[in-house]
Amino acid sequence: MSELNQDVPRLRVGTEWIDLTLEANPYVVVTVRGYAAALAVRDSSGTSHELLAGAGSICEGIELLREENEGEYEGLKFKIRRESAERTARYEIEEGAA
Repeated sequence: MSELNQDVPRLRVGTEWIDLTLEANPYVVVTVRGYAAALAVRDSSGTSHELLAGAGSICEGIELLREENEGEYEGLKFKIRRESAERTARYEIEEGAA
């Protein structure tokens, strides 16, 4: 398990846009369902969070933005929300403010 973000709260994403900045490359964490990919992110107020990134819609959105960012995760700015309040709703990811 990564040493990153052991004391940082997990980010819960709802239907409102949240502005985030990626702080590092993806890493693996242990969850009640087994291993999961996670991202160290910082919100617009400067608070650090851990975002579980196992959903395909998160991966697709981040990878598109990473390609535009010369392959780098660190410093990538984006915003994220859920399409609806349903538990199975897809995540929407868009490029964030520079």
